[in-house]
Amino acid sequence: MAIESNSDKVIPTSNDSYYEKRASKEEICLEETEEELRSELISDTPQNVRPQPDEASGA
Repeated sequence: MAIESNSDKVIPTSNDSYYEKRASKEEICLEETEEELRSELISDTPQNVRPQPDEASGA
């Protein structure tokens, strides 16, 4: 929850800061996990079945 002062500035409370940092760390963790899983799936896929860069873009 943020606190509004008379000068119209929004001052974040410690809870906001905590949750923003937590969400940022979770997002990084999810991105890293996604990259790891994607690389495992690609390495497990036979070469002739892997999508080529031009196929992935839809061109």
